[in-house]
Amino acid sequence: MITVKLKHTYLVPSRWDDFTPEHRMQFISLCCVMDDFERGVTSFKQFQLCAAFGLLCVDMEKIHRPGEVLFENAYKLTELLTFPYRIQEEEDGSRTASPYICLSRNLLPQLGEHKGYTLEITPAGVVDCSLTAEQYVDALTLTDLYTKTRTPAALEQLTDVLYGGHDGIDIYEQTAVYYNFRGFLEWLQGLPQYALIFRHTAKKKGGDSPLGLASSIFTVSKQGYGTLKEIKELDVFSYLGVLVQMSIDSIHQLAAVGLKPGEISEKTRIPIDLVLQHTTDPS
Repeated sequence: MITVKLKHTYLVPSRWDDFTPEHRMQFISLCCVMDDFERGVTSFKQFQLCAAFGLLCVDMEKIHRPGEVLFENAYKLTELLTFPYRIQEEEDGSRTASPYICLSRNLLPQLGEHKGYTLEITPAGVVDCSLTAEQYVDALTLTDLYTKTRTPAALEQLTDVLYGGHDGIDIYEQTAVYYNFRGFLEWLQGLPQYALIFRHTAKKKGGDSPLGLASSIFTVSKQGYGTLKEIKELDVFSYLGVLVQMSIDSIHQLAAVGLKPGEISEKTRIPIDLVLQHTTDPS
């Protein structure tokens, strides 16, 4: 946390791990700032400044004079608040900034009368998560849809999936629902035990399955892991564990018919270093 002393003393989160559900207003403000930037409404400098004001819970519409001390201090604060974005170095030497969010807990456990999903790490280091496989897959689809279209309907549907409804939840809160779930996905995809399903090489020729993300649930059921209803009701981590095991089985099956690690990698789109971890003969 960063302590900022202006007319009042503010405790400002300096990394995503600093956020708790008690920082609800700061989090929602920051999510709206990220959304404006990704829509192209603000420049990167404006994004940085708006993020600082959002974390200070300051209403920018009430600030009229650029020379105000508050404005000057907000600019200084932007130099310390680097956690909400990442800067990518491009091949042509240019640099691209994009919002970044990584969360191992649900920062919006309750919105109005709607209770959200449980996501937190217990003191014992165990992940407590109530998301089902069906919720996860549906939310993935809708998150991808909103990322591409920025339509309010996609936000409403995403909120319905994760909170059981969107009545009484305003557009700003729905935007935060999207980034909250996106933060969970970023954290999840960084866990090494799920690298087999989240790390891929180039896309398959012909594109992905036309059935989309939902097809994985049907595939798991078809492989004999349970009925469609049982798979949908699995908790998300059990479901991901099944997908990992299916990937390992695929590697073993392809190796058994004589394919080399490089050929297996090309066929499955699993990076060769991961393939080598699951083949007995890496040659």
